[in-house]
Amino acid sequence: MKYVIYLFLFSTFACVRTVPNGGESNVEKASFRGIHKKIAILPYESLEQKQFFVTLAEQVSKGRQEVSVQSYIETNRILKDKGIEEEGFDSSELGRVLGVDAIIICKSSLEESVGGRDVVTTVFCSIYDTKTLKLVWDEKTEVSSKYNLGEIRPSMVRRGILALVKALPY
Repeated sequence: MKYVIYLFLFSTFACVRTVPNGGESNVEKASFRGIHKKIAILPYESLEQKQFFVTLAEQVSKGRQEVSVQSYIETNRILKDKGIEEEGFDSSELGRVLGVDAIIICKSSLEESVGGRDVVTTVFCSIYDTKTLKLVWDEKTEVSSKYNLGEIRPSMVRRGILALVKALPY
């Protein structure tokens, strides 16, 4: 059922654009400090959602980012109460329902080399303005390791998310 939220996000915001490491995106890399006062993190009930929240909250508490981030627990409670993860939802109302100015979508993909010794995790992050429903920032990072795919995934996702959180325009 949680995959319905993915369909909702992709139909609402179209495809997430990514850029090569070190490349520039077509999306302007402006600062949104003061414009987005409160943000929510999606997708619903994912490793990426929880890890992104924890990492961003740490950076905010250290004064490295200046934005209020809604707890992933609160975001998921609101989505569940509204039936969004099961039924979909009118995209124009998502920001109002969540009570946020922006939505961060964070996802990852893992690839194993042919021999199975190297693993590359790519972590993607996009920010959507909930008033305009437009993509305002996107980035990706890659983390590689020479360990077992299943054992190392959370650690690799955490490292990738930390790199992206440090690059956020807040």
